[in-house]
Amino acid sequence: MKYLHSLFLLCLTLALSFFAEENNHAPKIYIDCNYCDLDYVRSEIKFVNYVIDRKVADVFIMITSETTGSNGQNYTVEFNGQSKFINKNDTLQFATQQDDTDDIVRQKLVKCLKLGLISYISHTSLSEDIIINYNPKTAKEITPDDPWDSWVISLTTHGNMNSQKSYDSYWAFGSVNIKRVTDEWKINTSIYGDYSEENYYSYDENDNMISSGTDSYFLRGQNFYALVVKSIDEHWSAGASGSVSSSTYSNYQYRTSAYPAIEYNIFPYSESNSKELKCLYKAGWTFAKYNETTIYNYNAEGRFNQSLEISMEIKKPWGSIETNLTGSNYFFDIEKNRLDIFSAISLNVVKGLSVSLYGRYSIIHDQLNLPRGERDPEELLLKKNELATQYTFWSSVGISYTFGSIYNNVVNSRF
Repeated sequence: MKYLHSLFLLCLTLALSFFAEENNHAPKIYIDCNYCDLDYVRSEIKFVNYVIDRKVADVFIMITSETTGSNGQNYTVEFNGQSKFINKNDTLQFATQQDDTDDIVRQKLVKCLKLGLISYISHTSLSEDIIINYNPKTAKEITPDDPWDSWVISLTTHGNMNSQKSYDSYWAFGSVNIKRVTDEWKINTSIYGDYSEENYYSYDENDNMISSGTDSYFLRGQNFYALVVKSIDEHWSAGASGSVSSSTYSNYQYRTSAYPAIEYNIFPYSESNSKELKCLYKAGWTFAKYNETTIYNYNAEGRFNQSLEISMEIKKPWGSIETNLTGSNYFFDIEKNRLDIFSAISLNVVKGLSVSLYGRYSIIHDQLNLPRGERDPEELLLKKNELATQYTFWSSVGISYTFGSIYNNVVNSRF
């Protein structure tokens, strides 16, 4: 039996080696895309070998996307040659519409991948089996009429209910978003409202209700926001934003603000899919009327303030880095300020090993809206009101290590 087992392993090894040898003329590719339907891609594109590690790939493919003015997506597909295709790179793009189904999106992705892979396949023996067809479109299909002139309206609503013997809760949310995005202008307005309620019920030893929702808590908020931005050139843009809001949580009966702003991008905006380094400066006026008198003995106040935001984002085959630093202060008292730092790093360290780090830290000295007086323990526990703090912090870390067979061509959707 021992010899039969060894013989079986030897035959299996030789068979796998023969299979690999038969298919080694097909380029090995690695696709970096967390939201793509890769099972569909593998089922539709069968003239390549899919691997689970970018280090061993002949072609590393990175897919990123940005939201378009019509609430669709503009996808950028970067083909990076490695190994025998070193320095042979290409970049393709395709766009989807807001109402495109998942099936339409994945079909467009497969088409784009096929087009990009042709230049690599043409350098292998597989090129003999490639057939190219052309289906021309009419002029009307190429330049469709747009009766909405780039205006897009989105309506959203959510709600839920949870109930049991001693507790029930309700939550509702609704929003309207209207925007228009062109190369020259960006106009974005939105209005939303939310309401949440929690009720607690008590019973005596005979299971008779002794309180009917007397311990009840609710939160509600509404907000209107408007943004207008004018493109000046490939690096500069200017505009203004404004808002009107109310919030029981933040102690605002209502709050209004208006901020002129200017932004400079070190890199051209046309490269925003792969890298950005932007500086955004805003200065304006905020007026607030409070539900309760604040710790500074104000029922209402208006203040001038300013903020400077520096943000960087880089997406490359080795991973991605995103960092955002924002500082703000009130003009009447520079010590009333806030500093916020956010970073996200995802790195492909070595073969099979990737590391992801996320973190945010805020130094807070500008809570003018805090209500005066002590808070009830129930309010603190349920976070009914915004609480006084000098900092907030959260972090997350993730490590992934993959080893074993480098090939991943098979699609199996059972169970």
